[in-house]
Amino acid sequence: LFRSLALEEYFTADTECRNLCEGPYDYEGYNYMEYNADLFQSITDHYVQMLSCMQGCVSELAMQLGRNKAIEDFLPSHFNYLQFAYYNTENYTKAIECAKTFLLFFPNDEVMNQNLAYYVAVLGEDQASLISPRETVKTYIQRSLLEKELLFFAYDVFGIAFVDPDTWTPVYVIPKRLREKQKVERETAARITEEIGNLMKEIETLVEEKNKESAESSKSVRQGDRKS
Repeated sequence: LFRSLALEEYFTADTECRNLCEGPYDYEGYNYMEYNADLFQSITDHYVQMLSCMQGCVSELAMQLGRNKAIEDFLPSHFNYLQFAYYNTENYTKAIECAKTFLLFFPNDEVMNQNLAYYVAVLGEDQASLISPRETVKTYIQRSLLEKELLFFAYDVFGIAFVDPDTWTPVYVIPKRLREKQKVERETAARITEEIGNLMKEIETLVEEKNKESAESSKSVRQGDRKS
């Protein structure tokens, strides 16, 4: 299956991408002579930048030609497609493996849990219980969550911004204070979006009324010309 080959290439590319992050500190455009930090801050800045770069590989590897935005949940989606492909070929052993692997990312996904229950019923619970999620993915998730915890901690304590590239990150990874801050920011953004939407509707209504008035005025002028 092409998806299986794509997964192998994905993890190879991920390793290469992460290795490129282990370079010298990037001073982000300003002269390094202006960088003034003690040893502790310098180590923190460098390590956080490296971890943020490694997390950025998720988006980097999910880009497609012609797209300006990374494909959401690119890695988990492979296992969604694979479990369905194995189901179509009646390879229930592999279908269970891929379904269980997908559930490592989204353990509460209702459809996938239903699919898994069906595969287990077909193959038999005794045999299905011996099938585990892919170890490479378990290791990948454990490493990713540890990095996220450190990056969210740096965001919370040092104010070093971090944008999580994944939607599957468990809530407990994000510090409570930061969760509350992000909630307020989301609510503020939603309110601003709503206000802009309402304003645009008002502008559209005013434009329509002005156009209607202009059309009626033009009609009145034409009728007056005929009478003359």
